[in-house]
Amino acid sequence: MALHRKYSIRFTEKESVELDYLLNKYNFQKVSSFIKKCVFQKELHVISYDESLYDVIDKLNDILYQYRKIGANYNQAVRQINKAFNEEKGKQLLSRLAQNTIELVQITEKTIVPVVATLEKKYDSKN
Repeated sequence: MALHRKYSIRFTEKESVELDYLLNKYNFQKVSSFIKKCVFQKELHVISYDESLYDVIDKLNDILYQYRKIGANYNQAVRQINKAFNEEKGKQLLSRLAQNTIELVQITEKTIVPVVATLEKKYDSKN
């Protein structure tokens, strides 16, 4: 078989050390033989990068962070209400707090849950 093209490749010092390690590990004498084996006799996995998916994940992580903050504030508010107000006023404030929590859950169910379900369906079907 005649050679048609010659390629040149440069490695950093770290890459060279790792390449030498792999050559020894797999008992290759020539770098070219090793690279050919890696390129042509190995199954390649293509990973697609979807920028919009990462944007959505970032936004969902931000929302999750806010929920955690709300949970911490919720606990602090309940403690302060129990300490600072009489029973009747405390019940009113806790009732309002509970109603706001219910509204937050409803908003989440209407907006965030469908987005997550759509993403799960879209990306689970690719695996």
